Amino acid sequence: MKKIYYIGLAIVFTGLVSCSDFLEETPLTDVSIDFLYNDPEGIKTGVIGLYNVHRDHYSIGPNENSKTLWVYAQHDLCVPRVGYISIIGDFDPNAMSPILYGSNFLQRIWRHYYKVIDRANALIVAAEKVEGMDEGERLKAIAEARLFRAHSLFHLWRMFKNVYVKNEPTTPENVFDRAQAPSSTEEIFTALHEDFDFAIANLPWTDQPGRLTQALARHLKAKAALWEEDWATAAEHAEAVINSGFYRLIDNPASVFTGDRNNEEALFVIQLAEGVAGGGPGNMIPANFMARYYEVEGAKFSLEQGGRGFGFIYPNDYLLGLYDFFDKRLDAYYIRKFYYNDEENLPPGVQLGDQIIIPRTGSTQSQYYARIAPSVKKYFDDDIPPEVAVSYKNLMIYRLAETHIVAAEAYMRMGNQAKALEMINPIRDRAGVPPFFNLTELDLMKEHARELAFEGHRFFFLKRIGKLVDQVRRFAGNDDFGNVARQFIKPHYVNLPIPQAELDLLGPDYPQNEGY
Repeated sequence: MKKIYYIGLAIVFTGLVSCSDFLEETPLTDVSIDFLYNDPEGIKTGVIGLYNVHRDHYSIGPNENSKTLWVYAQHDLCVPRVGYISIIGDFDPNAMSPILYGSNFLQRIWRHYYKVIDRANALIVAAEKVEGMDEGERLKAIAEARLFRAHSLFHLWRMFKNVYVKNEPTTPENVFDRAQAPSSTEEIFTALHEDFDFAIANLPWTDQPGRLTQALARHLKAKAALWEEDWATAAEHAEAVINSGFYRLIDNPASVFTGDRNNEEALFVIQLAEGVAGGGPGNMIPANFMARYYEVEGAKFSLEQGGRGFGFIYPNDYLLGLYDFFDKRLDAYYIRKFYYNDEENLPPGVQLGDQIIIPRTGSTQSQYYARIAPSVKKYFDDDIPPEVAVSYKNLMIYRLAETHIVAAEAYMRMGNQAKALEMINPIRDRAGVPPFFNLTELDLMKEHARELAFEGHRFFFLKRIGKLVDQVRRFAGNDDFGNVARQFIKPHYVNLPIPQAELDLLGPDYPQNEGY
């Protein structure tokens, strides 16, 4: 058993390639396990391995990245059209089942984050014991591992609720041990804040692109504090990031998601370029959000129009209607019009550059939604041929605009309107729209949608403030299409079901979430 276990640990660290941002190439298959666990260089390599494991969640998986996009699709701002992600976005009972369609993908999410936790635990134990390591480097390695652990636990708890704290690595001696019951909310947040605080104390404000930082630790601690209604802590740590001098809102929204996305607004960007440590095999996230305009006679693939799209999920009328006419984010974050660009195949009566018009009603409604519905640009990859669906573009996971919104909410909840406005209005100013003069929860909900739609935060935000079910019932989909989530969603869907296969492993006394 022990031999099999150690072979498994070795496999985790194989396959890493060179990355100038992290470390030089090392032939890990020629390195012993003793090196990986007992040598300072092995600890550093283990940290990179942890980034690699975390990054796996965003790589191509079954069904066009459905496991990745689960929380990107379940909220009030989208029109699910077709494909696996549409079943998720509809809150379809099969997707929300612990034994049917959803069980496969939810199990992948559950196992992924617990795998990150387990690898982090192994690295923490190893780093604490290794000899001959510079103390600053040791503490930094442990801090990165603890921040990965906290982030994973926070994600699991917000999705599944009935989860357990695991702070010991899997060993041959405990491999069959199972949690007997979920951890209490107090235990969850004690573990989170201990890890966040350690990371804050031992990570730099900035680092090489893609590395975890003190700024990210403070940002996540602030977000966790909102769940506890600890407004003062949330405000303290969010404002510390904003005022650190290391980060700023990019001047124009159109520049936030361009280039390699390692810009001054970015708090954490997953590095996915080919050839970096853990890079590849890419993902299909951009294609999920882009229309199939190239299927229109007289139009062809082009980078200007978003490249390759599957037309699976779109922003809805409710979201787009939240923007003022001159809001810079409309054109920065979405493609709303498509044009004829294939001169050799133009249909009669059409000129090159004319806008493609497909009526949204009657017999052409399905064509409209498949081919020219407004599309999300936040994940667009302009570094690949336009007909290619697999992207290696870095993914922006957390950014300073959300920190501003977190700080604004915290001050609003404390009744400090002056500070709330000071935190939220820089986002409004950048967008070119009038400032708020009073911030209400409804204002906050709408600004959160305008700025952060389709970045993976909306499900959790609405769940936390108790508005998820109401918002989905009122606004999900459009009145004329893709609105079945309004009927499907149930109050207990605020917690995703624990996959039955995981419950079977945990034992007969481990509780499923209420309603399933």
